[in-house]
Amino acid sequence: MDPVIDEEIDIAAPPERLFDAWTKAEHMTAWWKNDGEFFTERFESDLRPGGKWLVRFKLPDGSATGAEGEYLRVEKPTYLGFTWKADWDTGCATKIELEFRQIPSGTRVKLVHSGFDEAGWRDANKQVWRETLDWLRCYLMKG
Repeated sequence: MDPVIDEEIDIAAPPERLFDAWTKAEHMTAWWKNDGEFFTERFESDLRPGGKWLVRFKLPDGSATGAEGEYLRVEKPTYLGFTWKADWDTGCATKIELEFRQIPSGTRVKLVHSGFDEAGWRDANKQVWRETLDWLRCYLMKG
């Protein structure tokens, strides 16, 4: 069985806002951060199947790190699939799938991160995706 990270969260916002929060620079740079640890200083996105994306994080010591990939499937506002290769990953590029399903209270976000090789799986941290989705929920609750 392939190792997979599978997380879900309900967010009180419509699917369109969730999709935009994952694909537009003005949103990504506002919510994808952990105060005192890093913040997103740049996000670029060519939002189409085969299009590239890039995110750069600034660390407290002034250094930068990031991740990049390619969009595999784009179905606004319900689905976003892309490859993921982070600077700190020792394994191969992996795949992230995001589903945005409308529910009475807003949107159920399902994140599936798969395609790990052995080294990548050792480095994977399920807790990081839980925290990331919580940052997104907090950001959307504010605005």
